[in-house]
Amino acid sequence: MNIFQEIIRDAHNQYISDLALQLSSRIELSDFNNLSALFDASDLYYIKDEPDPNPQLSKVISFQDMTDLVSLAYYCYVVSDYSKALRLTKWAYGIKFTGNHDIWTGVQCALILNSSIYKEMDKPELAQMSMSRVTDALEQDKPINRKVFQRTLNGQFIPESYEDILKAKDKMREIGFRMTLLKELMLIREMGGSEDFPATRADNEIQENLTKLKTLMEI
Repeated sequence: MNIFQEIIRDAHNQYISDLALQLSSRIELSDFNNLSALFDASDLYYIKDEPDPNPQLSKVISFQDMTDLVSLAYYCYVVSDYSKALRLTKWAYGIKFTGNHDIWTGVQCALILNSSIYKEMDKPELAQMSMSRVTDALEQDKPINRKVFQRTLNGQFIPESYEDILKAKDKMREIGFRMTLLKELMLIREMGGSEDFPATRADNEIQENLTKLKTLMEI
């Protein structure tokens, strides 16, 4: 049984199982064997300071696959299935920052998620390993992009109000919004926050958001 079949079997709701089913149908069986090898690799695969990119990685994970794998991993995090969330994002340790933010945003989201999970699992050395890849990429980035990143840490991209979403009473729309919000807040928290948006505030809002998500997803 592969990871997607396991998720469909254990899914707490339809949103998670549908996404797992879509990924399972998109990834070719031959490619999935390579992907499974990444998921099943020992910790030594991704504890290395500079793991060599897997030669099959670009073939196995398309941009859409990467985006959906990250989303599925965050859903698994919401339902406290940390093991599956980590298995879904191991590929992130094999991708190096090249300045392409379209790709790196998904990689960064995966690394931030892993850092948070490892802290909750009381594995600070693995959390630090995840975050070091994020901070290394930030140091390599262009100054203008670092300024944008700082604005992110200041919470400038988090909407002050989203009453229109709540009033619409569209469950899927609100879940999508809250999942995006969760990623933003976790980034702020794992990076230590800022003077304008302290990590403690981010953590409080994460916990509130998780409670809302679990209610929406009927967990």
